Amino acid sequence: TTGDDDTTGDDDQDPCTWTVPDDHATIADALAAAVDGEVICVRAGTYPELLDFGGKEVHLLGLDGPAATVVDGGGAGSVVRFVSSEGPDAVLEGFTLTGGEAGDGGGIHVESAAPTLIDLVVEFNRASNDGGGLYSEQGAPTLSGVILRNNLADDDGGGAFFEGGTALFDGATVADNEAGWDGGGLFLMEAQIDLTASDLEG
Repeated sequence: TTGDDDTTGDDDQDPCTWTVPDDHATIADALAAAVDGEVICVRAGTYPELLDFGGKEVHLLGLDGPAATVVDGGGAGSVVRFVSSEGPDAVLEGFTLTGGEAGDGGGIHVESAAPTLIDLVVEFNRASNDGGGLYSEQGAPTLSGVILRNNLADDDGGGAFFEGGTALFDGATVADNEAGWDGGGLFLMEAQIDLTASDLEG
């Protein structure tokens, strides 16, 4: 019994339902196969993909953290999208998201969704409009230990752009982002943001 207690003391206490690339060659394939409540574990590596949670309440976990687990959008769109009413049980944790390029939200695009974002590095993404690193429209994302840096928006919100909705920043860092117009770091339009122990620069 004590052995069971010891195993649940690990950071990753939930078992992996699927593992990439063991069970599925790509993260997108694993997301397509997963159902609500499952955990998709991703081994260290660089994955040239664009991801969409597709309304699923799943936990996507980079096993070795953002320094070792990279999703590269290759300039083909938002690296990760939450646009199908996902709730807080849609969790993205332990990745670097880079190389995204989209109209809105080069790194992460949130629309009428409330995902949980944990231990992420969102860097070197671009939006031709708003939200180089993160774009949220009528969303309610929670960002815990998320770093938004070196992202670019041609218009507003180099680091992140929020239109309506809410957001919770819990220990997030926003630094060295650029915008062609306003809000190199953050741009808010009728949005409510709770900043807790966060470090905000450009």
